[in-house]
Amino acid sequence: MYRGSVLSAVLLYGSVVNAAVSSTGFTSFLPFMAVNGNISDVFATTNAFFQNDDVFQAGFLEALYVRDTFNTTSFQVSNTTTASVFTGGASLNPGPYFLSALGQVYEAWRLIVLRYQWCLHRPLAGVRIGIKDIFDIKGLRTSNGNRAWYWLYPPANNTATPVQSLIDAASWEVATADWVDYHEPFNPRGDGYQDSSSSSSGGGAGVASYDWLDVALGSDTGGSHTMSMSPTLDTAGLLSKDPVLWNAAAQAMYKENITFSTSYPTKVATLSWPTEVDTVANALLINFLANVTSFLKANATAFNISAAWQQQNLSTESLKSYLNLTYPVLITQEQIPLVRDPFYRDYAAKHDGRRPFVDPVPLVRWAWGETTTETLENAYTNKTTFMSWINSTLLVPNAKTCSDSLLLYVGTDGSETTYRNTYLKEPRPPFGFSERSISILSETPDFVVPVGEAPYHSTVTGHVEYLPVAVDFMAAKGCDGMLFSLIGELYEAGIVKRARAGQSGVTGREILFRRNGGDE
Repeated sequence: MYRGSVLSAVLLYGSVVNAAVSSTGFTSFLPFMAVNGNISDVFATTNAFFQNDDVFQAGFLEALYVRDTFNTTSFQVSNTTTASVFTGGASLNPGPYFLSALGQVYEAWRLIVLRYQWCLHRPLAGVRIGIKDIFDIKGLRTSNGNRAWYWLYPPANNTATPVQSLIDAASWEVATADWVDYHEPFNPRGDGYQDSSSSSSGGGAGVASYDWLDVALGSDTGGSHTMSMSPTLDTAGLLSKDPVLWNAAAQAMYKENITFSTSYPTKVATLSWPTEVDTVANALLINFLANVTSFLKANATAFNISAAWQQQNLSTESLKSYLNLTYPVLITQEQIPLVRDPFYRDYAAKHDGRRPFVDPVPLVRWAWGETTTETLENAYTNKTTFMSWINSTLLVPNAKTCSDSLLLYVGTDGSETTYRNTYLKEPRPPFGFSERSISILSETPDFVVPVGEAPYHSTVTGHVEYLPVAVDFMAAKGCDGMLFSLIGELYEAGIVKRARAGQSGVTGREILFRRNGGDE
């Protein structure tokens, strides 16, 4: 695995490359270790990587590159490993690289934790980030989850603002991740055959699978598993196993657009929260809420959002009926002119009037969006009415605590299994309203925090497996920074835990059905 940009063409000149080729017998890429010019540095550098880098391995000790002079052609780096030694005039930071047979040098892709030291201007030094493949990265093609799109358009001329902010903070973008036209990513949790859902599931599955992947950059529209869906709703977001790193990445990416505060509300509203300890998940959720309210010295009150809407007579319709078509209208009638039409036009111009393949989900949605009598203007009105109501009654701004109260609801209790080997119904537009719609339509932050796991009986393994239990934290519009700070302090207090990579977010464990039975 190597980073695509060449550090220096023909970095190691003719005879040196030929010597390396003849001494090692490599014909494509030679892994090697760059060190400084004395024996003590060889041991110090290799030992540091073995001790501190989570994926460094002995394969990089097949050869050593030493700048200037080194009076030997081989060097014993351990009791069992003797490395070939070659020299040159180029300066390389100590660490692992790949040398091509043409003399081109590439930095190792995953193994960059020790390359850069943390400093105030590099708060994400060594952090590895996966990027959802709707964000442009200069020099790379963007697929929007569609093969036709990938090959139709040239590599990006510029890097998307959120990605550039992360790069400026010295993070390393190690992959782009998403799917539609491509194979759905495997969900590592439980039996390994649960559906990974949509939206930013590629990055989510990656972070959950690999210790070496620290953060993923995704997006949220309400289900944006393909291309950007609605400028009214689209927003960039981050996924991480580590609350502290999550906070640091948010500061680096949002910059002046986020304000962090450490005064917290003393009122907590809950939606459909369990009251009986009759399942493992309910016990976890009830205990978690008690710990959070104790930490905040707050009271928790059950809130019925549908009843509150009806009581205030904002519409003769129920909340679910009033907002039933708002989201599907926004994501179809905004996406058609901004994404579909220019895509179809550009593809037809290049391919003799043909249309590209598009996944059935957006096709069904676009067809509905073109034929419905519901208008975009009415959807804007309904969204604005709902947003104003939420921001003035439930999640009200507060000068001291940013948000007058917090809103918590159950993101998942681990009881719903969705097997990826089960045939589903035909796709349809995403009608309706649920707890997850609140953030989407009111522009308020919604942060998901794992609190444990619950058992289920897998029809794949015939065994008891475990799926995550998670809680969503919400606050007033603009209070993202307060939620990041609060969750960070809950982590320090031991109430929120760091998730682990692997089959279980609590205990880790090797993922079932992983290739080679080990790390990839």
